Amino acid sequence: MKTWMLHACVFLAGAGLAAFAVPQDRGAKKHGLEAVYAELGLTSTVEAEMKKLDAAVGPECAALGEKRRALYAELKKEPCDRAQVDRLAAEIAATRARIQKHVLDHLLAVKPLLTPEQRERLFSRLAGEPATR
Repeated sequence: MKTWMLHACVFLAGAGLAAFAVPQDRGAKKHGLEAVYAELGLTSTVEAEMKKLDAAVGPECAALGEKRRALYAELKKEPCDRAQVDRLAAEIAATRARIQKHVLDHLLAVKPLLTPEQRERLFSRLAGEPATR
């Protein structure tokens, strides 16, 4: 049971990172995986793969935001349509699953580009383990 909970937490953490991987305002501040890579000094190593992830996840993140706004708009209605709420919730879950798949595909593509030390630091950071500096 504890293993299942740990896997669920890791999955949700990855989904959270993916949701912020392609912000609308790119500005100077880095977000999601991009921020993790910058923190670990991996940006040049994974730049090409990061562009692929941005292209894949960007539209999914935009769709996720639209679906969430539609869900909240429906929930505000009095009375709200339960079938519509359920449909939107299912679409949100499916979109999150697609985002998670893109993130996992990205991490699998990046993994061979990294040294063993970089891999250890990256996956420890993503798992939420305390930083060892």
